[in-house]
Amino acid sequence: MTIQTYNIKGKKEKEVTAPAVWGTKINPNLIYTVYNGMVSSRRKNIAHAKGRGEVAGGGKKPWKQKGTGRARHGSIRSPIWKGGGVTFGPTNERNYVKKINQKAKLKALKMVLSSKLKDQELLILENIPLEMNKTKDIGKILDSMFEKKPSSAILATGGEKNLFRIGRNLPYLTVLPADQLDVVSLLDKKYLIITESGWEILNKKLLK
Repeated sequence: MTIQTYNIKGKKEKEVTAPAVWGTKINPNLIYTVYNGMVSSRRKNIAHAKGRGEVAGGGKKPWKQKGTGRARHGSIRSPIWKGGGVTFGPTNERNYVKKINQKAKLKALKMVLSSKLKDQELLILENIPLEMNKTKDIGKILDSMFEKKPSSAILATGGEKNLFRIGRNLPYLTVLPADQLDVVSLLDKKYLIITESGWEILNKKLLK
């Protein structure tokens, strides 16, 4: 399978042959399991409802046990009282982390990349020169590559620091480090654009 390459002006150049690993057979169940596990593990546990032991007040018995004709109660912070604790409410002690094997993560990553290549949603871009340091420059490149402004991610290396800076101001674009690519970041964007140096790093990671 081949991948279309573009120069820094957004014009088509030669096509590059992808290694055999880019033809990995796709297993939707594995991709879903890895994606769901990673998203769940990143979930921030914010929601919290106070139980009867956390609500302020209620240290004194509302009235004596017998002789009043009313139902017996031990605390006004009981869940059946207004202003009392919450029964079975959300708690910030809940753990959403799901364990995923590293081999499964790598396998799912290969599948998603193979799917991007098969659907022609993966492109290679010439390395961005250091003198290109404005957001409008990278915007012009993408406008030349696509008719519309699609949701895209650019895979870059640590040496292309200017690309991380100038790409963050485009709402439809995300710049990702080549060594931190995962299934979630891939599936959240339609197109994946890889710089030439990022292409080499990614292939080394996939061929381990």
